[in-house]
Amino acid sequence: MKVFFAGGEGRQDIFLKMGVKNVLCSYYYIKNGKKRIDLQAYKDAGIKIMIGSGAHTIVVRKKIINNIDPEEYFNSYLEWLSENRNLIDYYVELDIQEIIGLDRVKGWRRQMRDKGLNPIVALHPRVGSPDTEWNEMTSEYNYCAIEGGLPLHYYINKLLVSEKKKVRVHGFAMTKSYEMSKIPFYSVDSTSWLSGSRFGGSYFWLNDKLLQEGPDNKKSRYRFKNQIVKAGLNWIKIENDNNEEVDKMNLLAWRQFSEWAGKKLLCVWEKEHKDKLKPRGKNIGEIRKDPKIEAKRRELVGIAQAGNIKNWKDGHRSRRKELMGVGCDNCFAKEKCQYHQDGGVCIIRKDVKKIVTLTGTRNKEELVYSLIDIYNKNLERFNMNLHFEQRDGGFADKQVTSLARDLFLQAQILNEIVRERGTAPQQVTQISNIISLEGTDVSKEVKKLKDRLDIWDKEIKKENGKKTNTSKEETIIDV
Repeated sequence: MKVFFAGGEGRQDIFLKMGVKNVLCSYYYIKNGKKRIDLQAYKDAGIKIMIGSGAHTIVVRKKIINNIDPEEYFNSYLEWLSENRNLIDYYVELDIQEIIGLDRVKGWRRQMRDKGLNPIVALHPRVGSPDTEWNEMTSEYNYCAIEGGLPLHYYINKLLVSEKKKVRVHGFAMTKSYEMSKIPFYSVDSTSWLSGSRFGGSYFWLNDKLLQEGPDNKKSRYRFKNQIVKAGLNWIKIENDNNEEVDKMNLLAWRQFSEWAGKKLLCVWEKEHKDKLKPRGKNIGEIRKDPKIEAKRRELVGIAQAGNIKNWKDGHRSRRKELMGVGCDNCFAKEKCQYHQDGGVCIIRKDVKKIVTLTGTRNKEELVYSLIDIYNKNLERFNMNLHFEQRDGGFADKQVTSLARDLFLQAQILNEIVRERGTAPQQVTQISNIISLEGTDVSKEVKKLKDRLDIWDKEIKKENGKKTNTSKEETIIDV
């Protein structure tokens, strides 16, 4: 699988120095003269060049509406490709079906064919391409492309068609490791390597894995100092967060990743790819309709789960862990549980086990008093940090959210203990806002914390959405 690095029209010096093999350049920026490019230099270095028409930039920024005449832009693109066809390996059609419709784009394809050009044609199912479109494209062209962000099975079904016709398929913005390992594209592209200068991210190559670190963890770069220096990069500049040098560091990791992908991740041209595209066998539900197979399955499951308190006796999977209480004395499985302890609490439940680890005791009475003390201290810290969060404009603070989650968990466990007992411990005069002498439960307090967490989650998602939208506007992937 080939990985094309977007941004080739503006970062040519970096690409030539770092030894990449495939680059993607945007005609939109070349046409406007904003970024200069020497195609001959790429050719002399043995670098494969793919030209994007700039359609993604046009559609995302809606330039076509106010500033660009589509016909004029296409004619300019067609003329430029004709002049530079000897220096270019691949080029994508002007796929702006979303704006002008599919029929007009098909007309442009015919014009490119008349000029002797054989473009990469793109499928955009989100804008209503008919089901027959992919069959037509793969019959007429030897290199096609599909937009990113679609379900996995969609790509597999399309590749099953292209594989029979020996048509190469490119995946736009499809460089997630999971996607690349499951979908045998011929090529993919991405601008993720530029996240260092734009968002402060870092990439490293270690043990056949591409590691990613966010802007909050720049100290992780020290782990790879020797590798970075050995590659000829300026460590002092990277330490000082120099944008250009950080981009080189990230490109180094991505280049190593692309070399690995070229050897390990198979595409439609290799024989071994058929294992990935091979349709799955019978549905498991149909197989289990056979009485003999189902009887054997039940027998094996019953043997495997014999004595396992987490499952039902008849061998069926169950969710009995959810039925377990906090205290061992009230548990339905206390007679055969290997972890049972008189007067103790359950350690099979993950949430209770966290509290046991935190307090250092399984004794229910001791755990209650320790947990009350911890809760009160965390509540003070929570209120203080919440105050500062509000002073800072109300933006969600990770520390406040983390404390709220801890309080939520602790309140839930205390609530369950009180319900099992029926009343709160009488020795306690007051358990700050959670349990009182009258034995009231913590449902109200728990609900407040849960509501607060839900609000924060929405705020964080909204904030991340804004950042994503901003990054999409700034990080243009021309396809």
